[in-house]
Amino acid sequence: MNFHQLQWHDVLGLSVLAAIVTTLGSLAATILKEFFFARSVERWKSRQQLRGVYLKLRDPLLLATIDMVHRFIEIAFETQVGFLDSSLLKCNPEKMSINSHHDLYYRRYKR
Repeated sequence: MNFHQLQWHDVLGLSVLAAIVTTLGSLAATILKEFFFARSVERWKSRQQLRGVYLKLRDPLLLATIDMVHRFIEIAFETQVGFLDSSLLKCNPEKMSINSHHDLYYRRYKR
């Protein structure tokens, strides 16, 4: 088929077909960009934000947990201080006089 032999309605039909294909391609590209790519970027941003919160809170939580475990070990196995005595609730010493388990301030602090 030669272009010189095409009739005007054939050229018009091919132009309409080309316009439809171009429109559908543009529409598909817009849908892909606006819906799928935008959602993908939003999910990525959300994961990055969660990771930031995790990294911000990880070290303080870890250190607090380690301190608590050490304190439990001290209470259960290492101490001979009577800081669980209920009489310590009634006393309120203002300062430590000696750095010893005999000092009421020290025992109250440990409690």
